[in-house]
Amino acid sequence: MHNERNGKTFLDSWIYLDAQNNFTGASFISISETDNVTVVPATGWTNKMAAEPGTIFIAYLKGVFYQIYVEDYIIHSSETERTRGDWFSYATTIERNTQTLGVRISYRQLTNAKIESNTAANSQNPRIFVGFGDNNVFINKLKTKLTQRGCMIIINAPQSDFQLYLKATERQFNSDRTFVYCYVDVTLELLNTSTGETVYADDFSQKGVSTSRDRAVRAAIDDATDAIGEKIMPLIIKNKEQ
Repeated sequence: MHNERNGKTFLDSWIYLDAQNNFTGASFISISETDNVTVVPATGWTNKMAAEPGTIFIAYLKGVFYQIYVEDYIIHSSETERTRGDWFSYATTIERNTQTLGVRISYRQLTNAKIESNTAANSQNPRIFVGFGDNNVFINKLKTKLTQRGCMIIINAPQSDFQLYLKATERQFNSDRTFVYCYVDVTLELLNTSTGETVYADDFSQKGVSTSRDRAVRAAIDDATDAIGEKIMPLIIKNKEQ
């Protein structure tokens, strides 16, 4: 996997390496087992994991567990390929503090893994995990809206009741002498953490109009986050009561 400075390779469209070679885009927990894991801890998760060779960890994303082993760094400008007939090998010179392109990994899905029982999750308020869009303004605004509706925002997905995954991109549509017209395009998916099933999924565009582009985008974001709350809160309450 190449880090975000060198192509930003994705695993399952969300998990990637940042510029400092930290895994991000999912929830992570370090483990020592190399065997197939069946019970996954409910606590101790983090939203970043250092990609150090020899590390074994679990990544959790949208109801799927991945067991990942970090094999080695991909070294920038110090790795040469040697060939001999049909065979080839890499001769690597590793220098201290050498910049890396990323890391080599091995991974597999843990198809039968379950999160261990977490009594702290039995709260009256729905515990919502919100991730991992690139638009931080949109994400923060949505978290505020959900909190105002009685939800608890959870940092790591395995400790939540529900997981809301979304991506939001903004674009200018048109303008005239008075107004600017912008859209925010939203893709969202709501999962029930205990079952791993999708409760709701949608794609929609929200228009914003104002006297400048920034104000038009903010108007679109405000209306889009209101719309998401209206769409998902009845489903969250219904599924929480079951």
